Amino acid sequence: MSKTMKKIVPAIVTISLFTLTACSGTQNDTAIEIEQTAQLDYTNNLIILPLNEYTLTESDISIFTQANNLLTQTCLREQGFQTTPLSEPVQLGSRDYGMWNPGWTQQYGYGLALETQESELSSEEQKASLECADNNSNKYFNNLTQEFDLPLSLAREARAEAEQHPAWKEAKDRWGRCLSDRGLSFSSPERWASDQGSQLIEQGNFQSPDNTSEMIRVATIEAECSQQEGVAQELANIEGTFQKKLIEENSATLNEVKLQKQETLEQARLVIAETQ
Repeated sequence: MSKTMKKIVPAIVTISLFTLTACSGTQNDTAIEIEQTAQLDYTNNLIILPLNEYTLTESDISIFTQANNLLTQTCLREQGFQTTPLSEPVQLGSRDYGMWNPGWTQQYGYGLALETQESELSSEEQKASLECADNNSNKYFNNLTQEFDLPLSLAREARAEAEQHPAWKEAKDRWGRCLSDRGLSFSSPERWASDQGSQLIEQGNFQSPDNTSEMIRVATIEAECSQQEGVAQELANIEGTFQKKLIEENSATLNEVKLQKQETLEQARLVIAETQ
């Protein structure tokens, strides 16, 4: 007898993009010359850093997640489950330095309403999905963070060093003053959102028209302050400069990782092309 599958839970869990925790106690080279190392892609809502070439980006994770979901759907259909086409995983774009793209926030606010709500799977469906992944583990794109441990580690190191650079705090202070001038407050240095934005996010109700409207207003003020003060570009350049230094020190190994990344992405794209 056929069964209906509501939704496949993505096999790869993405890390929150609102915060990136850095290791403390890193000795910083404040004399390093900050270079133009980062690109702000307003069209795709992306901040492109040097290590993106070697590590796992949100776009990469989206491709692997889509491939895994399609593999699971194929496996479940072979067991008699009825499946429906899945939409591509939602990408919210870069937000390591908060909201920075006013054109995007004016449409989506913080973008949280775009996230697909997970439908609960029956116990039978959950069991079958897990068995599919276990029995075909060689086909799935899991545990990729192990393969990309070095660039991920270097990214954390660069971020920690960047946060200790005097220009980092100065840029964030400018952003905070701009928020204050626009009627918002900013009291949590661990976050990249105003107090009002943090409260809206914690309240949820992302589908509520009133809440969505307020999220758009607050997120856009945050993005406009970032753009006005050049915050995202400056912080990305600082972080990218430290990344560039680490890339040069680890170029041989990173080039091997880059090749592995390209090959793995091609395998995932082939799965998507063959199973859609």
